[in-house]
Amino acid sequence: MTVNRAGPKNVKGREMPDVPMPSDGNPIWSGVFDTRDGKILETHSYEQAKAADFHHSMYCSPSVLEMVKEGDAQFFWLDENGNVKTEWKDAAAPAHIFEIIERQLRGAKE
Repeated sequence: MTVNRAGPKNVKGREMPDVPMPSDGNPIWSGVFDTRDGKILETHSYEQAKAADFHHSMYCSPSVLEMVKEGDAQFFWLDENGNVKTEWKDAAAPAHIFEIIERQLRGAKE
C-alpha cells in the first residue's frame, strides 16, 4: 500500500478525521499504534523526527512512550515510497493489525 504523503488526505482526497495528524501540520512520516487493536495513537512528521535526531523518545508523548515500554504500543513509519513499515525491535505488526493501520491511513471506515 502506498500512502499519500502530501498532506492529511488519503489518495481519494477524503479527510482522515480518525488519524491524529502531526502537530506541526506536515505530512505523516511516523507514528505509534496500539498493539491490541491497531488504532493509531499519534503521528509525527519527518521534520519533527529530524529535529529530535530521529530519537522517538524525544518526540513521542510520555503516555505513548509508556505504552511502548509496556508492549501495548509500537512504532511505525512510512518508507520513501509511502509504504507502511512496522518492523520495530525485531517484531512486525500481525497481518490483521497491519491492515487496520493501512485502512486508517487511507481514511477508510471500519
